[in-house]
Amino acid sequence: AVRHYRTAFEAGGMWDNRVFDGIPEQLRLLRSHGFTLAVATSKPEVYARPICDRFGLTPLVDGVYGAPLDHVPSSEASVIAHALGDLGTRVPPTDAIVMVGDRHHDVTGAAEHGIPCLGVAWGYAEQDELADAVGVVDDVAHLAERILAELGHNPARPPATPR
Repeated sequence: AVRHYRTAFEAGGMWDNRVFDGIPEQLRLLRSHGFTLAVATSKPEVYARPICDRFGLTPLVDGVYGAPLDHVPSSEASVIAHALGDLGTRVPPTDAIVMVGDRHHDVTGAAEHGIPCLGVAWGYAEQDELADAVGVVDDVAHLAERILAELGHNPARPPATPR
C-alpha cells in the first residue's frame, strides 16, 4: 500500500495542494523581525523539500525538515529534534521559540522539547484537537502578530538583534 501511495504521490499527487493565501507574507513579516524560520513536517523530507521549492517557501525559511523515507519510526518530536540540531547556533533558547501547527502531533512534538505550540484553525485539526496548544490563530492574517505576541515582541517594531 505504501509503495502504491508513493508511486501516485511522486507521479503528481504531491503537487495537488497549495499554500494558504497570506502565508508567504506572514513568513516575510516574521523574517523582517529577524526570526529563524523552519518547516518541520511529518511528510517525508524527500517530498517536503521539493514541495516547498515548488510553492516558493524554501527561500522564506532557514530549513525544511521532514520524516525519513525509510521504515524507521519517526514522530513530529524527532523531526523537530532534527531541525533544532541542524540549525545549531541559529536556534534561540526554547523560551524564544514557538511551533505553529495544525494537528495534535505538532502540539505534543513541540512539548517534548519544551516548546509551546500555537495552533492554526485553517489546517486539518478536528474539533478540540488543539486544546493543549497555547492558543489557536483563526486567520492567516493574524499569524505573525500572534507569534510575536507569544514571544513578547512588539509587532510594529523589529527587534534590535536577530532571533
